[in-house]
Amino acid sequence: GILRFNQIVTEEARKRGLEVVDIFPISKKMGQDKSLVAKDGLHPSAKAYAEWEKIIFQAALELLTR
Repeated sequence: GILRFNQIVTEEARKRGLEVVDIFPISKKMGQDKSLVAKDGLHPSAKAYAEWEKIIFQAALELLTR
């Protein structure tokens, strides 16, 4: 499933010298924390996107300041 897909993406990215930001832990919390789910019941909410942004921004900042 999704874990295997994420593993393949990470492996392929590393082969190419690319970084992958793992947002799956936040997505996984969507099952327990309904504030992370939009009103349509399917998509991430603004709160979830904000959490993704923090992780992605931090990773980008680390890459840019190496």
